[in-house]
Amino acid sequence: RLLDGQAHAEYSLSEAYLAMGQPALAHDYALRCVRTSTQTKNVNWAMKAHMLLVLSEYYLGNMSEALDHARQGAKLAESLQSWRNLAYIHLAEARVELAMGRIDAGWLHSQSAEEIGSAEKISRVLSWAASHRGQTLRFLRQYPQAVEAYQAAAAHSQFTLDRLECQFRMGLAQAGAGQLEDGLSGLQACLNAAQKAHLDFIELLAATAILFIQVQNGMLEQSRERLASLAERASGRGIAEGDCGIIFFVND
Repeated sequence: RLLDGQAHAEYSLSEAYLAMGQPALAHDYALRCVRTSTQTKNVNWAMKAHMLLVLSEYYLGNMSEALDHARQGAKLAESLQSWRNLAYIHLAEARVELAMGRIDAGWLHSQSAEEIGSAEKISRVLSWAASHRGQTLRFLRQYPQAVEAYQAAAAHSQFTLDRLECQFRMGLAQAGAGQLEDGLSGLQACLNAAQKAHLDFIELLAATAILFIQVQNGMLEQSRERLASLAERASGRGIAEGDCGIIFFVND
């Protein structure tokens, strides 16, 4: 029981650090959770921790490692017949595949998750799946369709983190579609809400996205310096993949 409680605590810390924009710390605690869970022979926590390892490796820019954890987590979820967690792992893997440019593979994983979400009536899975659809459409520069997908994701959202992530992504899509005022307004609202909710990672992404859009559109030349400062802030946390295509976090 003591080790099982330890695994639970390590998982919770990993999840919290990920939301705080500390993927390196999230990775460390998720890895500890896998090891502790293995000692207890209760692989439930290991399965969940592998999903956090997929996401933390993704944000750290380690895509091959992320896919390896996705495979391990999916294998455990299937053995436990934990369809909810299998869906989450599919969606995390979809995110990685898209970041690697493997659009079809990412789409298939997202569709598999959406089928589970529909069958089991899991709103969060449906929200994540719709959000991934938006990501794919934005990747393909189909911005109006991406906005619609993000709106569908927000409609299914039951958690502040998910809702703000949708709002952040939607702002980028609106800006891509030429709706600069709506995009920037939505991103500023997202940033303010993230600050109030102490969701540092979303706040960092929204702030960076606002400045990036301004620079791209010749607005506020001084924002270039602020953009470099935010990129340095992300780099200090080990963040190499900004999610939603903000790849300028990578040192160049």
